[in-house]
Amino acid sequence: MTTAAAAAAPGLRARAVRWLEDHRELVVLVFCLPASFVFSLLLSAQAWLRQRRASPQHHDSRVREVQAAVRRWAAQPSASRRPLCTARPNWLSLSTTFFRKDQCHRVPVPLYDILGLDEEGMTVRVEPMVTVGQITSFLVPRGYTLAVTLEIADATLGGLAMGTGMTTHSHKAGLYHETIEAYEVVLADGGLVRATRDNEHADLHRALPWSHGSLAFLTALELRLVRVKPYVKLR
Repeated sequence: MTTAAAAAAPGLRARAVRWLEDHRELVVLVFCLPASFVFSLLLSAQAWLRQRRASPQHHDSRVREVQAAVRRWAAQPSASRRPLCTARPNWLSLSTTFFRKDQCHRVPVPLYDILGLDEEGMTVRVEPMVTVGQITSFLVPRGYTLAVTLEIADATLGGLAMGTGMTTHSHKAGLYHETIEAYEVVLADGGLVRATRDNEHADLHRALPWSHGSLAFLTALELRLVRVKPYVKLR
């Protein structure tokens, strides 16, 4: 490349960027909307296939695999241990901040199933990767919904539990974590515990909300339900 061409290249790039900024509606119409539509179709197909292959009866064996992975990490010399994180890719996260998972010890947590509905106790037990859309489709035809739910269908119930779970009606219904009856988590030594408000792990039950997965790997939740009606009264 000649000196003149090399000098012109940055100017050309700057003009191209400026043109895209000035005509961003074309970028949205020609690329962003079609790409989002295709991406949504792919995610819907993936969710449908996962639902068809749901196996809640294998929950315990999947949790044992998570425990085994953590114990293998714990067995390493302390100098060799990298920080733990889930193997879920950053691009699937709803967070506005990301970190370098490739610099961490990634543990697969493939837990996507609804485990059971307790209609007498008004609770539902789920794995952490169940989404708001998935649990809503399961509960509403049965006359229930989560006591605190979100408008974001792709948000995972585990992510809401460990992150900033709130909604537009939290000023009336409360925060999401206030409706969690129990957490099932794998600790850094590979141990499995169930934390409730009044058992020996009550301190963990209080500490897990807003911890962003820094204390344990979440493997199941028990969430409080409320009854729903087929209509909404407007005033």
